[in-house]
Amino acid sequence: ILFRAPMLMHQNAKITFVVGDVFFRRSARDKWKQAVVGRHLLTGYELKTGKNSMADIKFHYGTAVRVAERSVFSIKKSTIKKLMLNIKSGAVFGKFEKLFKNFSIGIQTPSLFSAIRGTELGYIIKKQKNIIKEKKNKKSSSLFKTTVYALSGITEIQNPQFKNKKVLLSYQEKMTITQNEPPKNPNPMTKKDVKKIRTILNSIH
Repeated sequence: ILFRAPMLMHQNAKITFVVGDVFFRRSARDKWKQAVVGRHLLTGYELKTGKNSMADIKFHYGTAVRVAERSVFSIKKSTIKKLMLNIKSGAVFGKFEKLFKNFSIGIQTPSLFSAIRGTELGYIIKKQKNIIKEKKNKKSSSLFKTTVYALSGITEIQNPQFKNKKVLLSYQEKMTITQNEPPKNPNPMTKKDVKKIRTILNSIH
């Protein structure tokens, strides 16, 4: 009798739930098209949601995300060995599970990169004004900050501008990372935080 190890099959991401104005495109050069349930999303695809809109996306068993309203989200890489997601604006909440030991999951935002070891997370991105004072003038620009909420598991967080500073985010902890600052030590999530993130995660289709 011959025994064969189980074979892993790559699954393309699929939209499983849509509310309101949700659009997708294959790349930044393409036009936005209406997103519908059942639509597969490949590497390089982008998805955006309007006001009072949302979409759920399933990647593989144990991994699914909700893209909240007024968000822009893209799939940087989706292979049998690696899943890389980019949240450009808005908020994304998800359940993440590694397919095997060497499978890697990463999420990038304008202010951080996170390596996920298997957990339940929420990412909320906000924009704030950054006023730079010069000799006679004041210049205004925008800075992004991301708050990460971890309900379970362990996630390694770093700001790409400060590569030597990495912080581990674990059970029911949160932290906020601004573009021009290194990550600080995490804080405990409040009961309100836990209830909010748990409610969203439990409602993902």
